Amino acid sequence: MTPGWCQRAFRGEARQLQEVRRYVGGLLTDCPDRDAVITCVAELAANAIMHTHSGNGGTFVVHVQRSTNGLRIAVADAGAATQPAIRVAQTENLLEGGRGLAIVAALSEQMGVDGDARGRTVWAEFRWPEQQPVARTSPEVEPARVLVELGTKFGAWVCWFGNQTRQWWAMPRRPNPFLISASSAHDLARRIAVIEQSGT
Repeated sequence: MTPGWCQRAFRGEARQLQEVRRYVGGLLTDCPDRDAVITCVAELAANAIMHTHSGNGGTFVVHVQRSTNGLRIAVADAGAATQPAIRVAQTENLLEGGRGLAIVAALSEQMGVDGDARGRTVWAEFRWPEQQPVARTSPEVEPARVLVELGTKFGAWVCWFGNQTRQWWAMPRRPNPFLISASSAHDLARRIAVIEQSGT
């Protein structure tokens, strides 16, 4: 990727989340983990809207900083009385509290919080081998072809392959989504099928 730094302010409204996705996606057309990064930014933005003063008529700012073999995203909010609780949850329990931050922790290399009640910045970093070709994942899989197959079979799910995690990931397109992962596309498809059959 070409190194660079960009930022943009958004109103603290839920309807802005789609615009956040479009903005970040447009910056990262050549990013190896584009879908995972967009998911993380959207989760951090949603937290800023729901849990900080940004959601009470305020704004939040999305920062994207790119290097040759890495990326740092950050969402700066208007602050809140409580500190965000960053913890890694089991993927099956992501419907419990802290789901959004757990998703970010699972998909990123590392994450953290700067600032205080007057204003905080929650950030996450992604890295991949410098020699890794852009938009490729691993020599033993053909992710683009497999993702098309998964998308055709499971249209109600967002699926992607994480270059950093080396895992296949999926999240249902619904108001209260959750995250699942598997070591192969076949196992991911099997897990999705089980979940759809069970109606959970």
